[in-house]
Amino acid sequence: MPQIDQLVEDYTATYPKRVFVGDTKAFDYFKKHSLTDFQPEQGHQGTFYLHPNQQGAVALGNFWGEAINKVLKKIGK
Repeated sequence: MPQIDQLVEDYTATYPKRVFVGDTKAFDYFKKHSLTDFQPEQGHQGTFYLHPNQQGAVALGNFWGEAINKVLKKIGK
């Protein structure tokens, strides 16, 4: 998303090594796997899928872990 990239760029100029782009892959993954990796919830307008189930939590954790690891390598930790 251009707005997020711009925000990271702005903060990099004023506060280096504090704000980074995080995960960029999970959205597309969950778009394809919403019925298997999210739990169905009942709302006023019917069923919706927002929160991950156990399988989705594992996938999300892996995506976040990869993104955090990438940043740590970038800053030399």
